[in-house]
Amino acid sequence: MKKLTWGIALFPLMATAAAVNFLPEKVPVHYNAAGEIDNWGSRNFAFIFPLIILIFTAIFEFVAIRMDTNAYQDETAEQRAKQNAKVLRKLMPWIIGAMGAVQIVMLIKMCADSHADISNMPIDGMRIYAFIFGLIFIPIGNMVSKTRRNGLIGFRVSWTLYNDTTWQKSNFFGGVCLMLVGVFTMISTAFVSGIATMLLMVAYLTAAVVVMLVYAKRVYESEKAKEEK
Repeated sequence: MKKLTWGIALFPLMATAAAVNFLPEKVPVHYNAAGEIDNWGSRNFAFIFPLIILIFTAIFEFVAIRMDTNAYQDETAEQRAKQNAKVLRKLMPWIIGAMGAVQIVMLIKMCADSHADISNMPIDGMRIYAFIFGLIFIPIGNMVSKTRRNGLIGFRVSWTLYNDTTWQKSNFFGGVCLMLVGVFTMISTAFVSGIATMLLMVAYLTAAVVVMLVYAKRVYESEKAKEEK
C-alpha cells in the first residue's frame, strides 16, 4: 500500500514534467467564479500542486508510522491505533489519487485555454473538480465508518469521543452521510455547471454535518442516560 501511494503521488509530478514541454511560457494560473481567466503566469506554476501532493503524502505517511510505533498505555489503545493506521493507509491512495486527477485536469485546461497544441475546447473545470471530489467522498465515508475511537481521524466531537459505542455508531452514520454527499454531488454535475456544482457540494456537506451532529448528540444522550441509571 505504501509503494502504491507513493507511485500515485509521483505520477502528477511526472505528468507535469512531460506536459510542461508543450505549454507556452505564459499560461492561465487563476480563474474567477465564472470560470474566466483572470491571471496569467509562468508555466512552471504547474509544478506547485504536484509538490503539494508529495508533501501531503509525506505527512500522511508520518502520521501512520507514528500510530504504528508509538508506545501505548494498554493493549486496547494499541489495537485502536493500529486499526486507525490501517484505515489511514487504505484511504491515502484515494485522497492522493483525487488530488492527482485535479492536477491532470488543470494541465488539460492550461493547454486548452492557452491554445497550446490543442484546439480551444470548452472545459468546465468546476464540474470536473466537483465530480472528482464527490467520488472521493465515497471511500472517505467508507473508511470513516471503520475507525476506532481516537483523537486524530474520524468524526471527532466530544459526543462521539464519549465512549466506544458513541464513536462507532456516530462514525458509521457519519460515514454513510459522507458517501451520500459524494453520490449527490456526482449526480448534480449532470444537471448544473460551473461554480454551482461546487456550491451544491458545500450545501450537501453542510447538511450532512448538521445531521451527523444531531445524531451524535442523541447517541451521546442515550449512552449517558444508561450510565446514570
